[in-house]
Amino acid sequence: MLERGIMVKVFVLLIVLMISSIYVYYNFLSIDTFIAFTKTHQVLLPWLSKLTSNTKQHDPFNNISTSTTIKTASNQGTSTDVNLIKIQANLSQKLDEVLQNSTQQYSIIIWEPPFGAKSTNHLDQSKCGACDVSYDKGKVNDSMTKAVVFHFNELRLNKMPQTRRLDQYYVWWSMEGPPALRELRGMKLSEYDNVFNLTMTYRRDSDIYNPYSTAVDVLQNIQSSGSGDPDKDLDQLISKKNAMVIWIVSNCGATKGAQTRMKLVQDLINAGLPVDRRGGCFPKNKPAPRGQQLEIISEFKFYLAFENSYHCLDYITEKLSFNAFGGGAVPVVFGAKKSDYQAVVPPNSCIYVDDFTNLQNLVNYLKYLDKNATAYKEYMKWRTMKPEEMPNYGRSTSLCQLCRVLHGINVDNLFNPFYSERYSSIPLFGHSSTPRVVTSLREWFYGPLSKDCLVNY
Repeated sequence: MLERGIMVKVFVLLIVLMISSIYVYYNFLSIDTFIAFTKTHQVLLPWLSKLTSNTKQHDPFNNISTSTTIKTASNQGTSTDVNLIKIQANLSQKLDEVLQNSTQQYSIIIWEPPFGAKSTNHLDQSKCGACDVSYDKGKVNDSMTKAVVFHFNELRLNKMPQTRRLDQYYVWWSMEGPPALRELRGMKLSEYDNVFNLTMTYRRDSDIYNPYSTAVDVLQNIQSSGSGDPDKDLDQLISKKNAMVIWIVSNCGATKGAQTRMKLVQDLINAGLPVDRRGGCFPKNKPAPRGQQLEIISEFKFYLAFENSYHCLDYITEKLSFNAFGGGAVPVVFGAKKSDYQAVVPPNSCIYVDDFTNLQNLVNYLKYLDKNATAYKEYMKWRTMKPEEMPNYGRSTSLCQLCRVLHGINVDNLFNPFYSERYSSIPLFGHSSTPRVVTSLREWFYGPLSKDCLVNY
């Protein structure tokens, strides 16, 4: 039984919560009221939680212990926590059972099509749970609409829904790096403090992980379109190569990172590297039509997968997955930190500019690989591996992971390299009964983890 003093505190707390909840009308709040409401509750609810810590919440995985902190190996980005491996193995069967019984369908609304382009989003119920994804704003107040996704480019506070339910997740979505938002568009993001519940970006520490692609997807696409004999396919791919290095680029200098990579490539050419440059930045050179782009890349041994930013956390785009890996060339990478690349790319698949003390050494190494077939092939052997040998195998991403969150079966943040108890309200394993709030979107996206990426934020 709680002591008298604690009982008094609980009583006072409940009175405060009741007063603040007067603003709620049929479970809806205005945007402004919601922000004020969440600031008050962020202070009060943790106190109440501590006082009533014996209260049990519904947990579809209540027979599995999940108290662990994930650690990652600095050189490979893979988990070194034995407990995590055991948890993942134990969860596999339980997750399948929950998914099979997950028949209630929730709705996810994408509030505005990103850059005006709508796409078809069909989620596999057997993997994600039952969710319908649409652009139908008319469903926003429907009781089964559990998440509304807001793409950063079309986002305006005055164009968001004027009311919202407390059980509805607001998701902030961006596939662009910090420079594209802060430098190009002048977005401060501070106006969105306490507005969103979840982040969905390319960063591995996002609440919803939304990469441009995964090593598993890349490998499965390659092998599914092959002959069924990966070794034979690899030899055939290498045999068709008749040129050394290609680079296709259209952003010539919109950000500091884009300017840096333009100079970097020119310096490589000056150091003796033969680079076939194509794309919008080189209109006088032979064009690379998108329909034939991968076929053109496949004739080259190396592709310069250079990002338009430098050391932006996890910012690794289609330049690597679609152009280099999809085109069948060994990527020479520049942009994210080496540790970020190694956490997500196939093993021994990339050549890192940051590994070389000077560009002449890099040029010499590429020329060595060009003449040494055995050494070159080592960078392509991952194409003959099994999908389960790829990083992050088994991790659900994007809208599929969001659907799992809505059904209380989100196990995917076990892969989050920064996961700890402070992330337990994402929710993980259905432990959170109400959506938590991203207190400072600006600090999360522009803050300490991106300090090398932005000089000022």
